[in-house]
Amino acid sequence: MAYCDRCNRTFSCQSAYMQHIRDSSRHNICEDCDKDFVEEKSLIQHYKCTPSHHYCSDCDLHFDDQDELLDHYRTENGHAYCDWCDKVLRGQRGLDDHNESCHYPCELCDSVFRTENELRHHLRSKAHQSANIPCNCGKLFNSHAALILHFEQGFCPDEPDIDRHVVKQYVREIERCRRNRRLLVYDPDYEDRVYRCPDPSCTTRKFTFGALFQHLESESCGARKSQALKLLAEVRRGIYGAPAF
Repeated sequence: MAYCDRCNRTFSCQSAYMQHIRDSSRHNICEDCDKDFVEEKSLIQHYKCTPSHHYCSDCDLHFDDQDELLDHYRTENGHAYCDWCDKVLRGQRGLDDHNESCHYPCELCDSVFRTENELRHHLRSKAHQSANIPCNCGKLFNSHAALILHFEQGFCPDEPDIDRHVVKQYVREIERCRRNRRLLVYDPDYEDRVYRCPDPSCTTRKFTFGALFQHLESESCGARKSQALKLLAEVRRGIYGAPAF
């Protein structure tokens, strides 16, 4: 004879009792932990809250470890999962609300970014900015940083002898005649002259003029890029008499 206290029922043998345990809605068993829950929702909560379980409640699937569960969230459709926060949200609406409050979504596409600076850089990238900054060789660029990189890497077919060393020499000569805060200064860590941000409160230093412009265009500090733009215009005039812009 076997007796079930929860259901107040007696069974003729142990096998009948075990069959009852398996079939009854009042018995919800976690076989791994050997625990019996009165309600199914309590069993599911147990799966969710116990570190030894790696359970997807949406799919009612168990996984061997946390990495397998996270791979499931990332790859299977229908899961509103934030990879950065390691959170599963309630549907796409919940994920959208989460991204809006905790991250930086792009309103022009489906991209989401971890920081405001990453979003700004994305908005200024070729994904959303048309190429309207010209070089005299006929190529168009979507940022001043890209134009300067074109020079510094020696990619301009009209002036193949121009590279980052020549650009740096132009900047150095131009700044000798100016009273503004110098952008090109000697840095003992580099044992060379580097470009510093025009904002006195910003400690950013870059090895190339293009990298400095990328920093300025990201708007990650309070620097105004007007001084650097004037300097770039003079550098272009020095390279091949290009008009200022």
